[in-house]
Amino acid sequence: MMKLKPEILAHPNIPKPLHGISPRTIMGTARWNETRQDVYSKYGYICIACGTPKKEVKGENKWLEAHEFYDINYKTGVVKIQSIEPLCPYCHGFIHSGRLEALLDKGEIEKEIAFAILEHGFSILSKAKLKCFPGTYEFAQSIGADTFKVKPYIVIDKIPWGKWRLIYEGDEYYSKFSSYDEWEKFYSFNKGGSMTLQRKPAAARPPASARPSAGTERPATSVVIPQNAKSKPVLVIGKSGTGKTRAIVGLNPKETFLVNVIGKDLPIKGWRKNYTPYINGKGNMLISDDYSTITSVLENLKNRKEIKYVVIDDFQYLMANEFMRRSYEKGYDKFTDIGRHAWDLLWLANTLGNGRIVFFLVHSDTNDLGEEKVKTIGKLLDEKICVEGMFTIVLNSVINKGTYNFATQNSGKNTTKSPEGMFESNLIPNDLGFVAKAIYKFDNE
Repeated sequence: MMKLKPEILAHPNIPKPLHGISPRTIMGTARWNETRQDVYSKYGYICIACGTPKKEVKGENKWLEAHEFYDINYKTGVVKIQSIEPLCPYCHGFIHSGRLEALLDKGEIEKEIAFAILEHGFSILSKAKLKCFPGTYEFAQSIGADTFKVKPYIVIDKIPWGKWRLIYEGDEYYSKFSSYDEWEKFYSFNKGGSMTLQRKPAAARPPASARPSAGTERPATSVVIPQNAKSKPVLVIGKSGTGKTRAIVGLNPKETFLVNVIGKDLPIKGWRKNYTPYINGKGNMLISDDYSTITSVLENLKNRKEIKYVVIDDFQYLMANEFMRRSYEKGYDKFTDIGRHAWDLLWLANTLGNGRIVFFLVHSDTNDLGEEKVKTIGKLLDEKICVEGMFTIVLNSVINKGTYNFATQNSGKNTTKSPEGMFESNLIPNDLGFVAKAIYKFDNE
């Protein structure tokens, strides 16, 4: 029988200077996915902290999550990876209490869920007669969660901000922020967004500047992106033939990277000249429906500062093609896997940094109530993941009196949404360049 490790729940939060720097961001998504799957298999698909099997974990998502367990030296400022452990979402959420608190503050989780996660972790620590990280204890006290008489241990952090470093595979990784104030300003601006990984010495990035138009059918938009801004995913849904792919014409090809999932021709004059195949790190169009390949290439895009926009066309075929390749498999695990792959890619879209906008183009479907939504592969996947729920901006491609447009607000029969005041009207031009310009203006004025 596998020996459980409840002491993992006492793991301290990562020091703020090292936020966003971890083995998973260093190794890239493809290698990380392979690593975590090996970890789940090694431990028999159970949570190593509480012992719950994968299919019986608390919450809606019946999966495990991989946690990097560190040795954090508060005397030297050195952080080293000790192991990677499988955890259920509740145990993992308890360890990352700082993120849990941020999600609660932003209203992205209900208070009852935060209570349940905290009390789940404290009950395990109490039974094991262990203490907890002080920040977790303070958060629980602030919202009135039961700590089951668990007390915090003492952390004395006197390490100067710039001395904290992660040592991984022989390399040292330092904070990209020069001070706490810079860190706070960034995370306040981006509401907890991720950062681009930098090794020391961290070379100063030149300010982004406007670039010339690429001479497409109508002027392509080129805008100034604020330095250090997080990436932003945008969902564009619509029926076939309503102009989703056509809207790419408004983006400057020199600043755009296209993931062409099924390798279709683009409905844009001169597209073969402007979108060249991605080979050996060069080119701006990847033809692939393989998640590992796509995530690996997107990770590499973090080093290509000229890329401001990423377009994934068509996101639905990523799910559909994987389903068809695995159609011979019995059982429901494949639906969980497909949902997890989609979730991983959507999450990665938030971490590309440099203010990039990641457009997900996807076909729409109509449910039993006559409501238009993202087309997936059916209810078994819809039970695992709500695609639209992971986006702040969901546009709907429509044809209005013979004109191609994007709808920006919900009609009561779809999932369209955008922040109030971002767009001047419900119907806007079918132009991703126009959309990008409106987003940057809204976020930064």
